[in-house]
Amino acid sequence: MPNPPGLDLQYRPDLDLLTARWRHDSSFADLQAEYEARLAAGRAHHATRWLVDVRRRDAPTLEASEWVAQQWLPRAVATMAPARLRLAYFILPAQAEMLRTNTAIQPLVHEALARIHDYEMEIFHNEGEAVGWLLA
Repeated sequence: MPNPPGLDLQYRPDLDLLTARWRHDSSFADLQAEYEARLAAGRAHHATRWLVDVRRRDAPTLEASEWVAQQWLPRAVATMAPARLRLAYFILPAQAEMLRTNTAIQPLVHEALARIHDYEMEIFHNEGEAVGWLLA
């Protein structure tokens, strides 16, 4: 399956790990297509450990954050069930600061990271630590 223009998807069968690296920021419509491609790749490989590199993307908009948290993520969890989805987001420190201080997006981030879901999600600034967490 071809990668969308703004996203590089790679599956490593030796680690059973799907990596999604954004090449640049995307419009909301392109972002939706990229997330759908990521889900399709996860389903095709039966991979439930995903490294998501968003360092080249701008800060998420409220619209995109709501769509991911409230629509896409529940569907991704259901699609990959009964296996438990694990997502490691690899971000820049400036992106982490924005997530921490943006009062519109902050509740969505806290909700997504809460340990009350049928998935696990963490945020990392170091790719090695992110991969280590995914493989643990």
